[in-house]
Amino acid sequence: MIILFLLFITGFLIVNSISTSFSVYEMVGFSFPIGLGISSFLMFLFTILKIKITLLSLFLGILIIAGFLGFLIYYQKKIKLLSFHSDDKPLITLSWILCFGLLSYFLYAIGMKCFYFLPAEYDSLTGYDLLAKTMAAEGTFKTSIFDYPYLNAYGIARFIYPPYVANSFATAYISGLENSKIVIFLLFLSFILVFYGLIRKKINDTWALFFTTLMAITPEMFSHAALALTNLPNGILTSISVICILFYFSEREKKYLFISLIFMILSNWSRSDSIVYVMAMVILFILDFKKNKEWKLPLIYILISFLPFIIWSIYLKTTISNADSSQFFVKHIFWDYDKFTLVFGKALILILGNGLYFGITFYIAVVIIALNTVDIITKQIPLAIFILTAWFGYTLLYYQMDYSFAGNIDAYINASYKRGMFNFVPLCWFFVATSPFSEKWINKIDKYIYK
Repeated sequence: MIILFLLFITGFLIVNSISTSFSVYEMVGFSFPIGLGISSFLMFLFTILKIKITLLSLFLGILIIAGFLGFLIYYQKKIKLLSFHSDDKPLITLSWILCFGLLSYFLYAIGMKCFYFLPAEYDSLTGYDLLAKTMAAEGTFKTSIFDYPYLNAYGIARFIYPPYVANSFATAYISGLENSKIVIFLLFLSFILVFYGLIRKKINDTWALFFTTLMAITPEMFSHAALALTNLPNGILTSISVICILFYFSEREKKYLFISLIFMILSNWSRSDSIVYVMAMVILFILDFKKNKEWKLPLIYILISFLPFIIWSIYLKTTISNADSSQFFVKHIFWDYDKFTLVFGKALILILGNGLYFGITFYIAVVIIALNTVDIITKQIPLAIFILTAWFGYTLLYYQMDYSFAGNIDAYINASYKRGMFNFVPLCWFFVATSPFSEKWINKIDKYIYK
């Protein structure tokens, strides 16, 4: 556990080095996911340099990074203690207490499921969690698993995801923990804090906690807080990045641009399909350029965001044989009307035709987007544009898949595609809570309640 705590401190120091003006919710919530990213990159670097990954080497590596950051912050006198300032203190009402009680109960329940049940998911047991255990035993990312003579892409596919999740699990095992799911739970808890801390900047505390609770208990996503898979971590990292870039657009505070960049890097370091979200971010920067004529920082942002994808692709091609996951895709641009309508039709049916997976999330999001159509077009609301373009791009990946090789289309839509919607659930709830239409009606309700 000491390494996980040290990772939190390291992430906290990085956040402080960017700005001391973040709220306490942001400070705490940003820190652990960033700390895990530091550990993941460090373990990858150790493998490249052929340094054995052990408890001692990992501890010393993180300690050196934390020490350097601490010295830099101390020298610049940029440190903010974890304390509630006036802006951080919530306005506690009966409704706020009710939401807090419900959210606390649900988090307790999912936490107990994490702590008392070991990973049992097929993809994890035959992929990232198995790789993490092997890394902890052998002291390298390039374990003996990759020496096995796999016949095709199926055998190795679950081992060649970008290493954020597998390395995070390995960190837990190296620390002496028997259950890697504590990492998932701590990531989920961090995200709850960040989401609440950011959304309360737009609406009052009671509504902020209300929408945070609705987001957190979205059925399928909530269940994954107790599953050792890559999808929820990826959804968390992507959502934080996108929401933070919204604050950069609206407030022009560079601290949110830098935090967004860090989380977009980590998003692409957790799943390669996150490249879709970088492309959607390009559209937002183009629209922002029309208004503010800022191009240097956005260009740097986009170029750096691509680096994890490029680094990981090069690593796979140069060091791990049979690691070509492109076999699952048609490798040229094509147009097939029947396939296009089939894929997008099945995607829409999954999203809007089964409330068991996502509850009311996408139903209410579609309604709110429709009610804000004029504002979305005239004001070019970034979040709505991102949701629509990123969803279209993400679905195109499944259109581009070669199902004669990959397998049954229904299986991919109902499993893999479904979990990819975790990237959109928080964004939809953030838009539902902060859209112009919602803002108008929230104000009317508040005036009625508090008159």
